[in-house]
Amino acid sequence: MKVVIMLMALVGFVGLAGAQEKLDLQVALEQGKVKAVFRGNDTGEKSELLNYGLYLGECIVASLKNMTQEPITVVISPGFLLVPENDSVQTMVVTAKKEIFLGPLQVVHEKVSAMCTEIDDRAPLSKDKLSLHKNPNLGLRRLAREIDQKNGNNFTGQLAVWGYMNQVKEEKLLMYNSHEDTLKAARALLDRLGLPHQLTIKVTSKPRQKVVQHSVNDSIPSRPVPAAKEERTATASIQSGELALTSTSLPKVQHSSSLVQMPISGWILSLSFCWLVLLLWRNKKNETDEVS
Repeated sequence: MKVVIMLMALVGFVGLAGAQEKLDLQVALEQGKVKAVFRGNDTGEKSELLNYGLYLGECIVASLKNMTQEPITVVISPGFLLVPENDSVQTMVVTAKKEIFLGPLQVVHEKVSAMCTEIDDRAPLSKDKLSLHKNPNLGLRRLAREIDQKNGNNFTGQLAVWGYMNQVKEEKLLMYNSHEDTLKAARALLDRLGLPHQLTIKVTSKPRQKVVQHSVNDSIPSRPVPAAKEERTATASIQSGELALTSTSLPKVQHSSSLVQMPISGWILSLSFCWLVLLLWRNKKNETDEVS
């Protein structure tokens, strides 16, 4: 009999919880029905997304307390801001809808998905307190809802948030091991929503080449010049973010004949040889005349 009564009480409690009207967490906070503290999630087990760092994925822990004797279900909607007490910590934006059931006077700790909106600040840690605030930025609210609905709680979504909120260029995002495909996806997301950004510069995942300026006398081992071809000199220049080599031809020296190139000593040697041959010939001729 006791078991039956306990089961009926449990069913009634569950039914009451299911029938309980859901409250937006911001409304519940304003009405004093719930207290909430948010901190960074840098303790315990981390989700796979946290391999990127503590600035996206389930990077926030929400500690909620029901201040009433009635069960409450609160909803944390995407687009709300989590503002830190410490100005050096990133302001976060909620990027995934979260429903949390609170029994009477119950305290719960739940992970919340969020993303960084300030690329130059540090990620929140468990020692950092953040509080829930309404988001006045319509564009960021739209972006957060799109990330939630399209399952974009990944690095592409984070790049889009940085691209819109901080107006960073792709060159800076390369420091975060961004790949061109991921950057293209972030650009496509922002373009689809009509949000302004500066993710327009073509990048490559290959290491950047060092720009070296060459003089006429410098040699370029990677591009040897054949002896039969005209000599060239290369000048390094930057065009549209890529290394380009522009070549200018050096004037070729025209040679009329091989005799022109003969040095003076060669001429003297040749004349001496001719004079010696002539002298020998004359001596030979004189000897012949004497005999006859």
